[in-house]
Amino acid sequence: MYIIYHDVGGTYGPIIAAAIHLKRLPLDQIPEKSDLEKLISTNGFQPGPDGRLIFHGKDSNGHQVYSLGRKHAPAMFHNAFKSIITISKTDLKELIYTDTMEAANLMMVLGGRYARKAGLSSLGKPLLTAGILRAYPEISSIVWKTLLKTEP
Repeated sequence: MYIIYHDVGGTYGPIIAAAIHLKRLPLDQIPEKSDLEKLISTNGFQPGPDGRLIFHGKDSNGHQVYSLGRKHAPAMFHNAFKSIITISKTDLKELIYTDTMEAANLMMVLGGRYARKAGLSSLGKPLLTAGILRAYPEISSIVWKTLLKTEP
């Protein structure tokens, strides 16, 4: 099974969701600020080119977990993936395409812009971390719903 967490940039929400899915961050509680800061430092939250899948690992059931930046075209990417699955004669149930955009908040957006685009990481990273902590319950809920879809 292929699980793709996506949003406009493919950077914060999808990467946090992938980390929760892969049990690198807890599903049932908000992590310590230091755990998020460590993930931000290690990962750097560098998005791949738009439309490119970033592989994060396999979950305990062997499902492959990816993130994706799809700009403002979720339906286009979803249709493209469905077509690829169909062409490869794989069951469409093997693809779970989960949008994390609903969990994004202003602090995450501004923190990311300050940290990456403006080069003001001393301002952006704390704002981004605070935004992720605020959005964490919603991101966890999105992951939980996705995990339910993977059960046999």
